[in-house]
Amino acid sequence: MTKKRVLVVEDEKEIATILEDILQLNDADAIIATEGSGALEVLKNSPVSFVISDITLPDTNGIDLYKSIKKIYPDLGNRFIFMSGYNLDEETESFVEQTGNRYIQKPFHITELLRIIEKYL
Repeated sequence: MTKKRVLVVEDEKEIATILEDILQLNDADAIIATEGSGALEVLKNSPVSFVISDITLPDTNGIDLYKSIKKIYPDLGNRFIFMSGYNLDEETESFVEQTGNRYIQKPFHITELLRIIEKYL
């Protein structure tokens, strides 16, 4: 069985490391990007099973990143997990709901994240 490859877009090193460890424990490889432009570059060279992205990034936001990824890689449009350490405003919350994808609030409990990731693995 081929290992799943997951793109993690997170600028906080500690959170990226936690996500990488969780994915490895679940037989998946994580590719870390610290900003949206880096995530798009990764996708050019490496197919992934799904994306986990922070909504707040240094060079863009997770919503715009999602839109770019969905436009270029439509199959990833329904394999995307949004996360944020901030409460979502009404517009962002509505957008995330409309995508049909999951959202997780940081800090999160590992078991909560595992339940969400199971869907994709």
